[in-house]
Amino acid sequence: MRRATVALAMLAAVAVAIPPRQLRVEGLSMLPGLAPEAVVSIGWRERAMALAGLDRHQRWVFRAPDGALAVKRLVGLPGERVAIDDGDLVVDGRRLPAAPPLVRATASVVAATLSGSGDTVTITATGAVYDDCPEAVSERRLLVPASDGGAWALVAAGPAGPPRRVTVALGDRIVTWRLERADAALLVAGRLDGQFVAVAWPTTSAPTAADGSRVPWPPGLPAGWQVELPWRVATTAAPFAAEVRCPGATVVAGGLWRDVVHRPAADGRREWVLGPREVFLLGDAPAVSHDCRHYGAIDRGRLLAPLAID
Repeated sequence: MRRATVALAMLAAVAVAIPPRQLRVEGLSMLPGLAPEAVVSIGWRERAMALAGLDRHQRWVFRAPDGALAVKRLVGLPGERVAIDDGDLVVDGRRLPAAPPLVRATASVVAATLSGSGDTVTITATGAVYDDCPEAVSERRLLVPASDGGAWALVAAGPAGPPRRVTVALGDRIVTWRLERADAALLVAGRLDGQFVAVAWPTTSAPTAADGSRVPWPPGLPAGWQVELPWRVATTAAPFAAEVRCPGATVVAGGLWRDVVHRPAADGRREWVLGPREVFLLGDAPAVSHDCRHYGAIDRGRLLAPLAID
């Protein structure tokens, strides 16, 4: 045990001693979180994280089979069976709905109109919602309809007065929250990998999205959803139209979001079985990403350092 402790300490010391390395992102595969020309750094913190092991959904800098450095998100761990089914990622036969922080990092804004004012607002998509990548103006691939997504709203309840009840309705799903005396609360609801999900949390930060592509939710999201209920039948759902009602409060802002639409490989392959040392990584913008769908699982030894989740 002591030798193992000493070895880890020596590895940590080496990681700290190596100077940080900065890499510039090329391509669109990690949109909306990492835009082209974004700079990521591999320093002592990232090297120390690499020693801690593998966590699903981490973004990793790794060496691709062609020798180039790349950044993708880790979705499959050694020994697992990874599949893509109807736009969803399936691991060992189970869909894995993303937690709120991951949705914040990977979801895209949907163009929408808001009607109404005050305590009742309707949010509706301005057109059909696809897995497009607006930044890829030369992309010729046939777009795929998005079925997972939902709505968000910033509600100002005011610092005084009795608790308010806020309701968000999407299709035939309705969720109601009891807001205490918070200045404001951000509400998120939608369909995600076969589940109706919803969460609300108090915030003092106004939504901002400098580039207009990332969902404008402020940091500090809860680690999990407050509501998770089955919602698999698309014909009964309307994730891109919502009504927000909050008597006694005010809807300050709102919008729509869509989840990542996973695609099979270009040759139609939809399932991969990983070996005991293999991992599987995908881009956050599948329509324009070249990743493990195309060159297969890679040896975990090619992983260099993880980056923060968003």
